[in-house]
Amino acid sequence: MKNKVITGLLGFLVVLGMATPALADDFYGYTEGNETAHGETTLTTDQTDSHYVMSIPASAQIKFNALDTNIGNLVVSGNINGSKMVTVDVTGDNGVKGQGAFDNKGAKLPYTVTDGSKKLETLNVKADMINNGQSFTTPLHVNILQQDWNAAKSGQYTGHITFDANIADAQ
Repeated sequence: MKNKVITGLLGFLVVLGMATPALADDFYGYTEGNETAHGETTLTTDQTDSHYVMSIPASAQIKFNALDTNIGNLVVSGNINGSKMVTVDVTGDNGVKGQGAFDNKGAKLPYTVTDGSKKLETLNVKADMINNGQSFTTPLHVNILQQDWNAAKSGQYTGHITFDANIADAQ
């Protein structure tokens, strides 16, 4: 008898739990007959973070005695907040913006990084230049003076250009 009472109570609680209605918050509607109830839900999203993609050439070959070599393009694309911009610092392997020195077993061959017309130290890419599916492209050139080629010791020179990009407040 005791088991039947417990089983009955448990069955009642299960049915009671299944019959609990789920009510939407902040909407109260009552209709009669053919009337229609209307409700509206406001949706918001979390803030979308600014983001960008920067593409640079992986490597380049500079011919002997070349004074101006196009090594490829720097391309920035993405979607950034209108009050922000992407800044790209261009640094040679000597730590100086816009210039560096190739190395050949201690011998140095100085170079300058340009966009084809002027020294490229820092590039500022504003939101309106890349938002809406656009991308910003600038050519990358390495300039070596003839006098530096003439003074260069024989051998193969190697070096690196570093591109440091970040999102900053627009100026």
